[in-house]
Amino acid sequence: MTAPNAQPTSGIGIVVGELGISASRYSLPGQPEQIVGWDPGYPPPSVLLSRFPHEPLRLNYPELGQPCHPRGSGCDWPPESQVDGQSGSGRFPLALAWTDLPQNQTWAWAIDDYHEPPAVPAEAIATAAANILQLHPSLQGDGNPALIIPNTTREEHQQAILDESRRLEMRVQLLWRPVAAALAWCDKFDSNLRGMLSSRAHQTNESLGHLLCLHLGLAEIEATVLELVLQEHDGDAWIVPARDRSPSRSRRPVPSPGWLALKT
Repeated sequence: MTAPNAQPTSGIGIVVGELGISASRYSLPGQPEQIVGWDPGYPPPSVLLSRFPHEPLRLNYPELGQPCHPRGSGCDWPPESQVDGQSGSGRFPLALAWTDLPQNQTWAWAIDDYHEPPAVPAEAIATAAANILQLHPSLQGDGNPALIIPNTTREEHQQAILDESRRLEMRVQLLWRPVAAALAWCDKFDSNLRGMLSSRAHQTNESLGHLLCLHLGLAEIEATVLELVLQEHDGDAWIVPARDRSPSRSRRPVPSPGWLALKT
């Protein structure tokens, strides 16, 4: 998978999800390789807020090889683990970070008379992605990592994630969740698609059909219909997810990666 007009032959995809985290590396030619996977035995991922001045936020997710931090346990001891309505919680669940992002809500915590400035959702999401890359040096690609975002993320919130990522000295590109799902679907049915395309001649911008992408999450439910459009670049055939734009209903490929179907 790569963009038809791009040169990189390998890349990284990161999912900072509501229940888990995953990161994969892909290369051309070759199949995607999952580096970080989701384990249902672990609690949902979260970001731990700072207790001391200048202490950075950090991802709390044992699957990455880090031990669980007491701050994220919710137990009665030690004091930094406690959760109540007055002092809040030092654990910012990433599921809530995605939920709070559209409302620009913040997450506050107070302990030992220290009041850390509230964490903003974009900061928590960017911190999680940055920690994943720091803890797994093998997550290296030719281009910037692709961070998967909900289909409903508005431009201002996309920009907030990009700004926080740059502040953490990490450059990412954002990829809509249904587009990522469509590319994964194409990869799964690789042989079927290649067989269909090689069976007869196809035209550039020809529609190969529609794909319904469903996401049943904690924060929201998404249902997105994408059209799979055939495009040619340097003699290679690419399948690119596209949308119908009202009111003219003109079809335009979304600015996203495509799936390499046939290489000449």
